[in-house]
Amino acid sequence: MEIKGGICPELLKSLVKAVEIIETKDVQKYYKLQVEEREIVADIVQKISKSGDLLL
Repeated sequence: MEIKGGICPELLKSLVKAVEIIETKDVQKYYKLQVEEREIVADIVQKISKSGDLLL
């Protein structure tokens, strides 16, 4: 998925990565992220999955 412009392209990028982690259940995608992005992606994953864990 390509994200262009918009109000919050970095937030959308983080959201897309979080959804990819949930769909693939591939925690390695999380560890490949920049340190600054990991916390945001982890919070999104936890809120979407309604779990305290990174993956279900």
